Amino acid sequence: MTRRDFIKTCLLGLAGLGASKLFSGCRPQAGSNSAVAAEAPAGAPGSGQGIGSSPAIKKKQVTPPCDIAVAEGEDIAATTVAALGAYGGLEQFVGKDDKVVLKPNLAWARTPEQAANTHPDVLTAVLEELQKIGPAELVVVEHPCDSAEVTFELSGAKQVCAQHNVPLICPGSEQMYTQVNYPNGKTLKSDGIITQIVESTVYINMPIVKVHSATVVTVTLKNQMGSIWNRGAYHRTGLQQCIADAATGLQPTLNIIDASRVLLTGGPKGPGTVEKPGELIVSTDMVAADAYCCGLLGKTPQDVSHIMLAAEAGVGTADVNSLNIARVTA
Repeated sequence: MTRRDFIKTCLLGLAGLGASKLFSGCRPQAGSNSAVAAEAPAGAPGSGQGIGSSPAIKKKQVTPPCDIAVAEGEDIAATTVAALGAYGGLEQFVGKDDKVVLKPNLAWARTPEQAANTHPDVLTAVLEELQKIGPAELVVVEHPCDSAEVTFELSGAKQVCAQHNVPLICPGSEQMYTQVNYPNGKTLKSDGIITQIVESTVYINMPIVKVHSATVVTVTLKNQMGSIWNRGAYHRTGLQQCIADAATGLQPTLNIIDASRVLLTGGPKGPGTVEKPGELIVSTDMVAADAYCCGLLGKTPQDVSHIMLAAEAGVGTADVNSLNIARVTA
């Protein structure tokens, strides 16, 4: 199933986070094999109502000690923590007053071993590091391609979020998105973005590294398509340019990239050939991160139009040789 074939509706359960009501799961409708979305009440977090059209999202600026941090190791959680440490730690990005949203790749009904989704151990490590800081709000969001109920279960994300008492949100209703303007976009001038991301103070993008049948590779830039409502518009109007346009306005505070194992064939869903570089990569620069990750897939940045288009738009640098890369072993 492609992203254009996404089952657009899913039934969301409510979960409490402090005094706020957030959507934290998807369940099939009783007596049906289909799924529908429960809508947020008007004005509630995630409702997208009463907000109007937002400007391009602006997140806090941090100057890390290097352009990219790369950790290598067999223990995925420990390698994640090592990569974060090499980049200066999450404390420079997150405080106790922050509203933190994590956006992993949980698009496909695949197991962790099949390398189609962000590994649950990466999600575990990041949640535990964040909970040590204790931000005001912490949620995980994804607009999956396959059934959310099946995908969240098979990927391991549902279990991880339940264990850490963190809402896992499937925004299956258009009311749960907020329109964001992209004044620097060439083709894409605005987009409906998951409202929790728009309202966040810290947005962390957590993709997995893999090949993609339509875009050559998918890493940080492409992973943001899981944050939007109308993915079909990208395919109709120029997929690669739209991905780059989105990056001009939708820019994560931080990117934590799962290359513990990578999908070399059959992407984005697989099954396919899986290799295990055992790497976790951290960067604030989506273009630089994606350019680096191309090498793990036997590609170059020049092979991937949306990387080069985003670089031309000033989102980041695609010249891997110019990057200051810190490497550590977990």
